[in-house]
Order: sequence, then structure tokens, then C-alpha cells
Amino acid sequence: NATWIGGNAVATIEVGNKISIKAVTLSESMSLRIPKPTTFVNPKKESSFITHVLGTTTIKKATYILTTGSDVFTYETAIGVGDGEIVIKEYDGNVISGTFRFNAENIDPESTAQEVVNMQNGVFYKVPVQ
Repeated sequence: NATWIGGNAVATIEVGNKISIKAVTLSESMSLRIPKPTTFVNPKKESSFITHVLGTTTIKKATYILTTGSDVFTYETAIGVGDGEIVIKEYDGNVISGTFRFNAENIDPESTAQEVVNMQNGVFYKVPVQ
């Protein structure tokens, strides 16, 4: 029940026509990875929005990493792991905007950290695409 605000957000085009949207704090990082939109998404035209379902593939993925002292805890969605969605509401090749929500699971079976991280009502707005 806390607000997470990441800084230095950037979207990067990756190999295989994927786009990765990343933001960080001093002890946390979050990334959302989806296929790069093949068309522009008009923020004023809801029918152009693109919804990506998480927990069904490794191409569409959310990752959250928490660093506390020397411990690093990694949470991810993947095939049959976690769930959620990323909705692209604007994309013009220069900026990307949208919303997200997800439940990501701790990927270390030996970890004593919580099993799931839940993000709700996430927003990224006009993140520059590099």
C-alpha cells in the first residue's frame, strides 16, 4: 500500500523488435518489456490502444528488482508465472505512454523475501524512446 515513483525513465528498442521501459530509485528498478508497436498509437483514439497480457509469455514481461544492503530480490512474470497487463496508450516512435498492473513472483526459490510483488494503477507518460 505504497506509491512507487521511478525516476530516469527511458524506453529502449531491443533486439528482436522489443521495447523495454525502465525506471529506477536508489534501491529499486522496474522494467516492462513488450513487442515494439508496429503502428503509431493515438492517445485520443482508444481503438488504437494495444493491450499486452502478462504471465503468458517471456516476450511480454514485467520485472521488479529490490536491493537491500547486499541482498538482491528479483520478481518477474513469465509463462505461467504472475499475471497482469500493460496497455500502450501513446506511441509515435519518439515517446511511449500507457498503464500497467502486475503480480510478479520472486524467482529465487531459496529466498526469504515475500513471494509476490503487486503493482497496481501504474502509469508511464511520454517516456522517451531511444
